Amino acid sequence: MKKILSTQYVAAMNATAGSFVINPRLQRWFWLLAVNFPETNSLNTIYSAFMLKHFAKFKGTISEQVIPVIKSTL
Repeated sequence: MKKILSTQYVAAMNATAGSFVINPRLQRWFWLLAVNFPETNSLNTIYSAFMLKHFAKFKGTISEQVIPVIKSTL
């Protein structure tokens, strides 16, 4: 027998397909975290912060295209 320390498990379940029965002996080791998807304004803020910082390194008008790219992607 081996002892494993400082380990975390991450698991995900598809809510629309598959078996919905989980063995209680396995389930006791997990906890549930449900997070709603962020709103469009929040996503704009997050993505623009990352992309503007990254594209500031480049010369030219590339950083002007960040906002239109984010809007078209979302």
